Amino acid sequence: MFEKLSVVTINFRNKIAYLQENVARIHLGIFTSGNIDSDLRDFSVIIAMTLIFNVFYLSNFSISIDDEVHAIVPSYRHWLSIGRYTAAILDRFLFPQPVIPYTPYLFFSLCLALSYFFVIKAHNITKNYHKYFTLPVFVTYPLWQLITGFDSTLPAISVGLVSVTLAGLLFERTRYMSVERTYVPLLISMAFQTAFIAVAIGAYQSFLLMYLTISFGIMLVKTIADEKETLQIFFQSVVQISVVSVLSLFLYHFTGTFARWVANIPLSSYLNTLYISSTSIRQLIFSFFSYAYSYYSGDASKFGVNFPANEALMLLSALFIAQHLWRKNVYKKILGILLWLMVVLSPFLFVLFSIAMPSRSLFPLAYVAWLMAVILLKTKHKFLLGVNSVIISLMILQSLNINGLYTARSLIAQRYDSLLAADIYNRLGSEDPNFDRTQPVFIDVYGTVSIASVYPNPSSGTLGVSFFEWDGGNLSRIVYYMRLMGYSNIERLPDEQRLALTPEFEKMPVWPATGCVKKVGSNIYLIKLSNLPDVLRRKTIAP
Repeated sequence: MFEKLSVVTINFRNKIAYLQENVARIHLGIFTSGNIDSDLRDFSVIIAMTLIFNVFYLSNFSISIDDEVHAIVPSYRHWLSIGRYTAAILDRFLFPQPVIPYTPYLFFSLCLALSYFFVIKAHNITKNYHKYFTLPVFVTYPLWQLITGFDSTLPAISVGLVSVTLAGLLFERTRYMSVERTYVPLLISMAFQTAFIAVAIGAYQSFLLMYLTISFGIMLVKTIADEKETLQIFFQSVVQISVVSVLSLFLYHFTGTFARWVANIPLSSYLNTLYISSTSIRQLIFSFFSYAYSYYSGDASKFGVNFPANEALMLLSALFIAQHLWRKNVYKKILGILLWLMVVLSPFLFVLFSIAMPSRSLFPLAYVAWLMAVILLKTKHKFLLGVNSVIISLMILQSLNINGLYTARSLIAQRYDSLLAADIYNRLGSEDPNFDRTQPVFIDVYGTVSIASVYPNPSSGTLGVSFFEWDGGNLSRIVYYMRLMGYSNIERLPDEQRLALTPEFEKMPVWPATGCVKKVGSNIYLIKLSNLPDVLRRKTIAP
């Protein structure tokens, strides 16, 4: 009996040692493929540059739509209800109050720098000019600000970025193992990739598309660089990507379902609002390609202003790839074109499944822009290299300018809302000489008020939008916002009472005229912002 037990123990130890050996092999392939001193220098420079480009957001505090809720109500329950368990864990244990200045954005900046370091490692970028010159293309891409404008999402986006880029690095380092038939380390790598992607999807669902984009981008670069990319390697890489993506979705679904079961939180109906109807497959495909084209062409309807450098970058890189593939055989041509299409279309794949994609969810386009910039710098012709460098410089300059426009609109809107909230509170006090700020008062707001800013607002963006306008005049948002501004005794009037008081608003003038704030009862105040009914009352109006 003891002999059998000893044999089992030895076999178990041997298997553990074998597993450790293969994990160590993957580790060595990732982290010791270059000089450690060079890696530390690169990482230090990347961090410094990233912090410089984000210095304004590190030194200022701003809030956006949804921040008013997450600053007051525990966020983790909301994140679990919409399938973002990574965000829930971070908000529960690391950032219990995410709507604060400095720390969340510092965390994001460091993770953004680390993810960029993983990206250049995954693409084997060795020239300092390529590493540092193209970094601003990645970290200043305008769509980042649309997602980072939500302070409550910053920790999760940060972790998701590191997870998905590390998965991409694992893919690059181990994808040839299937051809070499070294299956154990390959399976270990795929298991880690699956776990990383599941964590990333739990932070934000669009990270799955970023994994696809990065993986296809790695294959595209190797094809252009004349590396030996056989048909067998291509198909086995696609199989690996597919298997990892499907398994990560299963793991994400299981983990999210289990987390909601443990916390006794139902799945939110919010996810149903992401689905849009389509009359036909033809129309859906047409919408898919036109949607992608509008972003790559730098359309003002998507970015708020024209972004011509983005269009020039995409066009020149496409021409460079076409010219490079022209001298290759038919297989290489087809493979190169196919991989290019996969890279540029992967960020929009959710549209094919009839899922609406707001601009903030398209942050994988930052990687696409960076990849195209790197490809342009691979030209050996000095004149073309100079032209391409100018285009990349213009891309960076326009990105910074667009970010500045977004920031200006956001700052003006925040100032506008804070003054409006203060004025409303003063009007409440003027309606009652015995107004007591320590006692709860109930408010009802009729209509909305918008900000006529000269600065642009991107498609589906919440930057520079008034809390008194969003969601068609959502009273809950207004009340939460006023509490966040320090007016802690403001309470929301129940909907039944609000509807009953609708006739009172018909007698009142519109803000800021005298009489636009009215007291009814002992502690109920009515505020009329416009003649257009708010979202609650629109539902009661017969069509």
